[in-house]
Amino acid sequence: MIFKLLISTAFFLSACSAGKNDEEALQTCGEGEQTMLAVYDYTDFGPQGLAMDLIGPQWWQWHNHGSSDPTVVAAIKVVVYAYGGKEVAMTKYIVNPATESDYRYLSRGMAMDFLETNLAELDAMTIEKDGVTFPKIAAQLKATHTRIQNDVCDNT
Repeated sequence: MIFKLLISTAFFLSACSAGKNDEEALQTCGEGEQTMLAVYDYTDFGPQGLAMDLIGPQWWQWHNHGSSDPTVVAAIKVVVYAYGGKEVAMTKYIVNPATESDYRYLSRGMAMDFLETNLAELDAMTIEKDGVTFPKIAAQLKATHTRIQNDVCDNT
C-alpha cells in the first residue's frame, strides 16, 4: 500500500511539474494559473438534494445525521483534484472531527461531468418553489463549472 501511494504521488507530481519542486507542482501545472488541487464550498455544487449523491450529505461525515436546527450548516469543503491527485488531496486536506475539518474529494472529471449533466437539466427549468428558482441553482453550478475549468488542471 505504501509503495502504491509513493508511485501514485510520484506520477501525480511528474504529470504537471517538469522543472518544478514538489511544492510548486502542487501549486501550479502547465504554464497557466491552474493548480493540481482547489478547494470549494459544499454549496458550490448545489443544494444537498442535488449534490448528495456525488459528495455525500451536508452534515459532518462523522455524524449519522444533520442538526435538528435548520439554520446550522456544517462548513464542508470539497477538494477538486487533477488526474492522479486523490492521495495528495487526502494527505494535504485531512478530515479531522476535533477541528471540524470535513473534506470531500472529487476528481476534476467527475466534478465537470456532474456540473455539465445537471446544467443541461436545470437550464430549461423555470419552476420556483419555496423561494428557490432552478435558474438560480443553474447559475451557481455554471459559476462553479467556470471556476473549476479555470482553477484545476485538465491533465487527463
